[in-house]
Amino acid sequence: MRAEMAKQQGFMNEYLYVLPADILRNFASSPIIKQLYITDLGFYPQAQDHYVHRKQGTAEWILIFCTHGAGTVESMGTVAAVTRGSMVLLPPNQEHTYYADKDDPWDIFWVHFTGTRLAEYLPALVADNPKMVVQTRTNPQDVNLLMSQFQQMLAALAAGFSYNAVFYAAQTLGMTLAYLRLHEEKTQAPTMGNNIINQAVQYIYDHMDVKVSLADVSREINVSASYLSRIFGRTVGLSVNQFILQVKVQQATHYLVDTTLPVQQIARNLGFADQYYFSRAFKKIMAVAPLQYRKHANGGSKKAPTVSSQGHPMR
Repeated sequence: MRAEMAKQQGFMNEYLYVLPADILRNFASSPIIKQLYITDLGFYPQAQDHYVHRKQGTAEWILIFCTHGAGTVESMGTVAAVTRGSMVLLPPNQEHTYYADKDDPWDIFWVHFTGTRLAEYLPALVADNPKMVVQTRTNPQDVNLLMSQFQQMLAALAAGFSYNAVFYAAQTLGMTLAYLRLHEEKTQAPTMGNNIINQAVQYIYDHMDVKVSLADVSREINVSASYLSRIFGRTVGLSVNQFILQVKVQQATHYLVDTTLPVQQIARNLGFADQYYFSRAFKKIMAVAPLQYRKHANGGSKKAPTVSSQGHPMR
C-alpha cells in the first residue's frame, strides 16, 4: 500500500534506503536475518509539512524515533503527541496517520521491519495484541544511545546492501527493540499483580540467609498463599518455592566460585539447616554436586556452568 503524502519532494539532507525485494530474497536462506530484517530505513530532518496517512497500514512494523521538534501520531483511535526522545511503534495492517508539527517540525529516524521471530523482539505488551506503543526518553544519555543506533543502521546500508551490511543493520535494530522491551514495564501503569510479584521477590532476596516458604512470603505481603501462588506461577513460570530454591542455588554458585567457604557453611548462609538436603537440591538443579561444581569452576575451565531459566546447567 502506497502512502498518501502531502509532501511530494524529499527533505533537505534526508537519508532514505529501501531494500529491493530481490536483495531480501537472496538473504532469506539466512536463519538469522530472516528472524528480523529491515525493509525501509530513513532520516527526515526538519520535515516541514511531513504528513503520511495509510488507510490499511503497511505490511511491516514501523518504528519512529523523534530527535528534535514535535509531531503527532494517530492509530486506531489513539492520538499521541511526539517530542524529542519519543519512540513510536506501529503494528502492520492497521490504519495510521503521522505528521510534523506546523511550527516546530520534527526530525525523525524511521524504520520498517519484519521477520519470523518478531514476538521475541517486540514489547510483550503488543506481541499478542498489536497496537501502537509510545515511549518517551528524557535522559540525554538514552536519547544519544538511540540516535547512535539509528545512525549505525544508516551508515551500514549507506555502504551498500551486502549481506554483512544488512546483517549488521538488523542486529542493531534488534538492540533498539530490546531497549524498548527492557523499558516497557517502566512506561506501564503498575498492576496489582505486578506490585505483589515485586514485593514477593524483594522479600525473598532480603531473606536469603533464612528458611523462607510460600506461607512466609504471602503472610509478609498480606495476600493469601493460593492467590500468590497462582499469579506468581503465571508471571514467573515457577512456583514460589521453586523460585526460592532457584535463587538460593544461584547464590550458592557464587559462594562456591568466589570463596573457599565449606559447603556446610554455604548451606547455613542460605538458610538450609541440613547440608545434605542443600546438596541434593543443588545437584537436582545444577546436575552436579556442590564440590564438583567448585572443582569444575576452579579447574581446567575458567567459567563454571551457570543455571539456566529451566534450572539446567548452561555450558
